[in-house]
Amino acid sequence: MRNQVTWAVAASALVALAVWPFAQSQYAKATVRDPIMALTPAPLSTNYVHEGEIIRTYERHDNAAGGPLIPRLLSSAYMQRYRETGDVDDILRAKNEARKSLAAQPRGNIAATLAIASADTALHRFHEAIDAIESARVFDRGDAIIGSALASNFLEIGNYAGAKTVLDRLSPDDKASVSVEITLARYAELTDHADEAKRLVTRAMRVEESISTTNAENRAWYHFRLAELAFATGDNAGAIAEGTAALTIFPNYWHAATVLARVYAAQHDWKSALASAEIADRFAPLPETLGIEADAHAALGDADAAAAKRDEIVAIERVGNAQHLSDRLLAVYYDDHGIRLADAYAIAKRELAVRDDVFADDTIAWAAARIGKWPEAEARIAKALAYDTPDARMHYHAGTIFAHAGKRDAAKREFARALALNATFHPTFADDARAQLAKLQ
Repeated sequence: MRNQVTWAVAASALVALAVWPFAQSQYAKATVRDPIMALTPAPLSTNYVHEGEIIRTYERHDNAAGGPLIPRLLSSAYMQRYRETGDVDDILRAKNEARKSLAAQPRGNIAATLAIASADTALHRFHEAIDAIESARVFDRGDAIIGSALASNFLEIGNYAGAKTVLDRLSPDDKASVSVEITLARYAELTDHADEAKRLVTRAMRVEESISTTNAENRAWYHFRLAELAFATGDNAGAIAEGTAALTIFPNYWHAATVLARVYAAQHDWKSALASAEIADRFAPLPETLGIEADAHAALGDADAAAAKRDEIVAIERVGNAQHLSDRLLAVYYDDHGIRLADAYAIAKRELAVRDDVFADDTIAWAAARIGKWPEAEARIAKALAYDTPDARMHYHAGTIFAHAGKRDAAKREFARALALNATFHPTFADDARAQLAKLQ
């Protein structure tokens, strides 16, 4: 799964931070430039082992207790379980419980309002999430969590100027908070400041790791994000190390397994790619990792297993994508493999209607190119490149589109940019970028 897709899950976690109180860490007094980097990790919490029991306890008291608190806690617990297992039904349960909390306490119930926003973000209903967050701002316009949640949703719909405005208006203390730093990191990544993104993610990770109540999934998430950033900038060894660290902290973490599958596939290490993709698919069978499994089986000579995985992807489109959370992944898979191209274009159009960010422009540009709509492809890829986002596949798409348009210099620039970011960014497109660049010399 590409980083732009999984970010929505992380963005929903930003909103969910408002639901649970979060402990203040004691900054270490050190003689280093940034004392945060000197913080030492607290013992690892394995609270996920008892999560089912906690949820069942909340469920037993939910109807009997009344009031806003238990539904709000249950909403947060459902969202946490979703982040750990990928069960979309838990998002719907979380939103229902947040609504119950809000019904019991309609005024000033910021936590329940933000819980609804968290669920909407995870469901890719970004405009609805923004409306909910804006309603919470009536009560507290300066809160770091509210600001970071609003900005992260603006990023999802491509309102980068709006996101920057919200972040710029926060106080220095708020900008140093974990929730804001990870949103700032995403903004930095999207606008071609990957080193700053890595710094901010690492800094936030140091704070979270120093807090004894930080759950294992949350700790693993930071390593997953660092793995994504490493792969995006050509550090494949670093990506593998961070992805492996995430799985060590939280075994079977499907996000980390997805990144590892992507890196191994790009390197044609099909056995490792298959093993990682299978971990992810035990929890969240999505088109990208199912596609990697199919490609791995094909490369390893098992045509029947490859065909079965391809059938699963089509099944997701038909019956397993009710909330349309896999739209972008489906379009990318179909286009990359040259199949169901008309469907891919329609799906990409549908995605564009709710999530008009640079990656939506890239997806529709590639889908348009694959069915011969070259003028549309060129217009859309120009929008996608507006921030020079460090995504090698985006730049490869741009090179292909510009080459077709006869824009040799632009095509050369984009192919070179893709390979400069990561010389092995994809199992087939990286080699094609090299071949196309050689032809253009």
